[in-house]
Amino acid sequence: MLAEAIIRIGRPLARSSMKAADRIRWLTDVGNETCKNYFQNVWVAELGSEEAQDMLHYLQIGEMKEDGKQSIFEVDSKRIAAFPFHYPNGGNPLNAQGIYPLPCYLLWDAHIKGMSSPGEFAAEVLLPRLLRTVPYSSESETDLSSIAKRVANQMAKACHMWASDERQLGILMIVDSHLECFRYDEQPDELAVHPSGIQPEKWIVLDSSTTLQWIREAKLREATELGEASNQVSTFTNRRTERVVSLYNKSWLWLAPTWEMPRSIYWKDKEWIKGIKADPESYEHFYYGTQFMKAIQVPINSATLKEMFAPVMHAEARKHIRASSYEQIYGIPMLLPLLDGDSEQQYRKYRLMLRQQEDESKSALHLRILAGLDRIVPEISDDYRLTILYYSGDLSRGNMHIRAVIEDVVPSVASAVQNILRNISSIDVPQLTQALGLPDQFTLHALNDLPSMLANAFGPGYVWDSLQKVLHRHPIRIDRLHEITARKCNDSAKLDKWHHVRCELLFYWAFLSFTDQYTLQITGTGKESVAVDWRQLLANYQHGQWDDEREWSVQELGFISGLLVRQFENLYRVKVHSSYMKKKLLNFGSKLTPQMVWENGLIEFQKLIEQRELKIGKNFYPALARALLAFPKAQAAGLLDKHRHEFISTFWSGYLMYKKSDQDQSDNAEHSEGGDNDDHSQQ
Repeated sequence: MLAEAIIRIGRPLARSSMKAADRIRWLTDVGNETCKNYFQNVWVAELGSEEAQDMLHYLQIGEMKEDGKQSIFEVDSKRIAAFPFHYPNGGNPLNAQGIYPLPCYLLWDAHIKGMSSPGEFAAEVLLPRLLRTVPYSSESETDLSSIAKRVANQMAKACHMWASDERQLGILMIVDSHLECFRYDEQPDELAVHPSGIQPEKWIVLDSSTTLQWIREAKLREATELGEASNQVSTFTNRRTERVVSLYNKSWLWLAPTWEMPRSIYWKDKEWIKGIKADPESYEHFYYGTQFMKAIQVPINSATLKEMFAPVMHAEARKHIRASSYEQIYGIPMLLPLLDGDSEQQYRKYRLMLRQQEDESKSALHLRILAGLDRIVPEISDDYRLTILYYSGDLSRGNMHIRAVIEDVVPSVASAVQNILRNISSIDVPQLTQALGLPDQFTLHALNDLPSMLANAFGPGYVWDSLQKVLHRHPIRIDRLHEITARKCNDSAKLDKWHHVRCELLFYWAFLSFTDQYTLQITGTGKESVAVDWRQLLANYQHGQWDDEREWSVQELGFISGLLVRQFENLYRVKVHSSYMKKKLLNFGSKLTPQMVWENGLIEFQKLIEQRELKIGKNFYPALARALLAFPKAQAAGLLDKHRHEFISTFWSGYLMYKKSDQDQSDNAEHSEGGDNDDHSQQ
């Protein structure tokens, strides 16, 4: 259950030795980047024993700084914890909503512009918020109305000081000395609010323990909006407790009152505890966990989204689709111990995960490679499990859609997959790039990360399922990869889009290498290699030496056939000024088959060489002889039809990897431009 995982994440955070100021930053939204502009206008209304002694302080928690051509407000991060608030998610923010832990409220432009009308400001802005504030819950509405009027009158008198036609945001804190969360101290600390105007030479300071207690109570009271009961068994501890509440949390609208989910007809709108009952401690851990998830979540970048969900069968369509066309998807990595142990150790690992700097350690898990997320999991043992949650939608409105939850990923398995991907990037891709004639330092986005690779190999509809399989070391089938590659190569070759063909083959061979290494190192199924050794075949062909007498597989036969056709094509084009490939092999649409390569190609070569007096290299005939013997056997065994997609994919690979041997000087007419009317548009 996802809620239980969130509680397990929050437990070490709640039990850690985190400082009070850091804990307030964690449990509230003061450190939220979207809230920084509220600190440009901060009002501290200090209430005296009588209304005549009331003082109003106006300040900024930060300063404006120039960033190029624009000014940016930079918050003083050391002071923000003294003004704890929760940013409202959903609903109209101009109205009071949720529960306020202490009298510290966010103000919007409409509120600030309305300060000049104290009666209306007191009745419509301040009083509704005071009624929802934890320490004032036992106060009468009359007393709270009096406090609202005192504050409103002070702000109305001084509103000319900050009046502006521009859009303004701000924070109002009401310092009531009767409340336990405020005290006066001669020395300021991290929770110092402002120098007092009523008690000279003293500072207004927040009491940390009371403030944290009220923050917890505010969240518990929010949860009671969807259900509360006494003397019930908690869903998470399986123990009877005096008080249980729902898991409703306005800062993490996973469960929202407006969510039309399937539930029992016997549940009333505010009886969600019939599904899940949380005791106060579990709810506190749940809230810590949700704050961590908000901090750790990152969007999948637009380039990866395009690779994951663009149609794989249409190269031209992929070129014209904008990366911004897809709904944003967010990812949340969750690191869970198998056994709850040292809270401090887990807390340190969570802090490391939140850091943005790059960790070059090979033992760390780089989720940018494994999951398309710009997060790094520090070195961990298999005493932990990694869970990755993907969702789309608007969290602030409770409109969330879970795309996938990949649970219980073993760190050593993820690390092994990561090492394979790095080896492919550093070893296989440069060799393939050179062999296929692509530019040096060429980058193919489809090979940037594991989700992109799986989506391009199997299609967008299989991305989550295949990612789940790979990270759980399940065997993967690649029949679909062969089919997709063969079709796209045929389509692009017919249109002379040779750059597209090269890109597809670069991905094809890189993914086959990934599959081979994954099968050998991780699944341990003992299956034979799915990729042919193209390097060895290319070397044997160029030297015309075939030492072994074993029969070629269909994939090897396809590769050798591609080399033969390309070598013949280069000579034929020079001699006849026409493309044999276009004339004989791609003359019937783009549905090139192994039988067409055999019957319309290789069988005709000897006759055409004699008729046209083509001087072909010495390496050509040994390979042609073996291929002409292999085709009938493969046809009789039904292998040409069964493995037709593998044949075509390796055929185009051999066709584009062929290069004239430097040792062969008998064929001076042969050149390497045949079939290369390239479209060099980048993929």
